[in-house]
Amino acid sequence: LSISLNKEKTGLVCKNGSGKTTLLRLLVGELEPTKGKIQRNGNIAYLPQDYQLNLQQTIPEALGVKEKLEALDKVRSENKNQELLEIVGDDWDIESRISKTFEKLKIVGLDFSRPLSSLSGGERTKIVIAKLLISEPEFIILDEPTNNLDHDSRKIIYELIDNWQHGLLVVSHDRNLLNLLDQILELSNGKLRIYGGNYDSYKEQKELEEQAAKRQLVSAEQEL
Repeated sequence: LSISLNKEKTGLVCKNGSGKTTLLRLLVGELEPTKGKIQRNGNIAYLPQDYQLNLQQTIPEALGVKEKLEALDKVRSENKNQELLEIVGDDWDIESRISKTFEKLKIVGLDFSRPLSSLSGGERTKIVIAKLLISEPEFIILDEPTNNLDHDSRKIIYELIDNWQHGLLVVSHDRNLLNLLDQILELSNGKLRIYGGNYDSYKEQKELEEQAAKRQLVSAEQEL
């Protein structure tokens, strides 16, 4: 396969068993290719299909920022030991990034000490997305993000994709979601093909290809 993904919003469509999960894991570096190479530029955020929320976690734990926030509090209390500084690392602006992300996702008035079990389905979905966005990625990869979500939660995912200004690759069978994208990438028979436009445009192009193939078949049969 040879492909370059940039700032476009791309949908990946394929039949089950075509290798899409393997492809995604290769792209994010969880697997290494046996031949060839993958070059990654910038910060990439990945939400796998089998992502599981621990409902006993508090909001900072689910966001993966609990330790950093606690270390920042201690540093402000004049406890500037090396271990705390290492925990904070380069994330001195983590609080403002959380605040900016919450504002973008319209997350208001949530007590950080609350466990995820006390949140609604839509609020939990927002927390999952917030975790992705806090790292300020230049490219995000989503694997079936609307599976098993209620209407309100799906709407949150649609809004994220619609307003996203950077690169995106999303695997989905959700036609509404796929119609928000700039191009469709088809994985079939071990090959990748790019179709410009959203899912409806892709279906039209596929139908034209199939009609052309049928005409070629009839012509070949007549010739035979």
